[in-house]
Amino acid sequence: MVLNELKLANDELQKCLTSLLQVVTEKQKAIIGYNYEQLSKAIEKEESRLFELQKIHKMRRSILSKLKSELSLDVNESNFEDLLEVIQDKINKETWLELYNSSDEIRKRIKEIQLVNDQNKYLADYGRSFIRELISNLVGAEKKSIIDRKI
Repeated sequence: MVLNELKLANDELQKCLTSLLQVVTEKQKAIIGYNYEQLSKAIEKEESRLFELQKIHKMRRSILSKLKSELSLDVNESNFEDLLEVIQDKINKETWLELYNSSDEIRKRIKEIQLVNDQNKYLADYGRSFIRELISNLVGAEKKSIIDRKI
């Protein structure tokens, strides 16, 4: 049945998101540790996970379309939460709860990934501004001692 396919797709999505969370955390450690090699590997893994996510998303959209036509639903198939509300009375309560809990876990994982990515962005921006300021202070020292300059 289509609902089983949807559950499997959600499970696959959760696993991929968990893996992506681990990768962005590795990336953060590489940024903090100034480890270029580890950062490059983390970026490669991240790209791979994002490609996987794209495939899962397409598969999930296809399953949601099938479910929509199977249950004769009039709902935007790309919004999973809307679909859950509409099918609540049309499917088994246990199945609905599994789908709801799965959706909730997916949402939480995405928020965790966004938080780590925001932290990584801050670290990268801060590092860039620090290096720019350092270079500007070293190059623009015009006969002044580096020690006398404010850092």
